[in-house]
Formats: sequence, C-alpha cells, structure tokens
Amino acid sequence: MNDDWSAPTRASNDALRAQIDAMLDTFNAEKSALLDAQSQAAALASVWSEDGLVRASGTIVGVSEVHIAADAFKRATPESWAARSLPYPYSKWSDV
Repeated sequence: MNDDWSAPTRASNDALRAQIDAMLDTFNAEKSALLDAQSQAAALASVWSEDGLVRASGTIVGVSEVHIAADAFKRATPESWAARSLPYPYSKWSDV
C-alpha cells in the first residue's frame, strides 16, 4: 500500500525541486548582474565642459571634485559662466 502513493509524491517532489533549482539559478544570475551594476555605478566618472574649462568628477553618490582651469576667467566672463550653470538665462536672474 505504501507503493501506491509514493510514485506521485516522488514525481511532485522532483518537479518542485526542479522549480526551486530554476528559481535559485535565476536569483543567482540577477544577483550577479546587480553586483556588476553596483560596481560600475561606484566607479569614478569625469566629464569636461564643451570649452574644456571645467572638469567634474564623481560617482553615483555625487560630485566629488570640480576642477576649473587656471585661465578660465580669462577666456570667459562671469555672465557666460552663469548662463551655462543656471537653469534659466542669466538675464532673468539679474532682477533678483
């Protein structure tokens, strides 16, 4: 009588085990992809302004360094700096 129900139970157990193994494989692959993305996000990135006067460096956490070239104010005026850095044209801020 024990043999009557053991075959379906064993088959169900094997199916469940295969499903869990597949889920663990997916989890491990996604975990690996997440760790790769985290390491890429933590990498230092640097960008230069179009005119080469300013370099900003940082990570996903934020900007860690801003370098302004020594001759930056010889090649640009305060108004042109403001126009590049403010979200609105500089003339709108002169009334403030």
